Amino acid sequence: MLNRTALIVEDDRATCHALRGLLEREGLEAECVHTLADAVITFPRLRPDFVLLDLTLPDGDSSQLIDIIRSETRPTKIAVMTASADRPATDRVHIVHADVVFVKPMTAGPLLQWIANHAPAALGERTESLSLLPPF
Repeated sequence: MLNRTALIVEDDRATCHALRGLLEREGLEAECVHTLADAVITFPRLRPDFVLLDLTLPDGDSSQLIDIIRSETRPTKIAVMTASADRPATDRVHIVHADVVFVKPMTAGPLLQWIANHAPAALGERTESLSLLPPF
């Protein structure tokens, strides 16, 4: 099985580490960063298959990172996470060319299903636990 990697960019440390633990339990290699500046440095080094990106970061707009990711020739799937379900926030996600948006608080099932749809080998046969995980 190929090692799939994920970069989690989330300023809330507890959420970031919960996401990392979830993805690692499902067989992905995951790394957390908490600022846009750290994400810009980490992305080229890690070259992840997936980026989970908080829409609003304390040091900048996450669309800057999406521009960097989209300029790469290697395809990376981008999930944007936002606490706002209002139309302007979700429209903004589509404008910046994210692949999917998850509204927080979110449950593990839809996230893991999205990853499985784009990299079935990443999750193996462990999808039975999807509905048992609490929202974060």
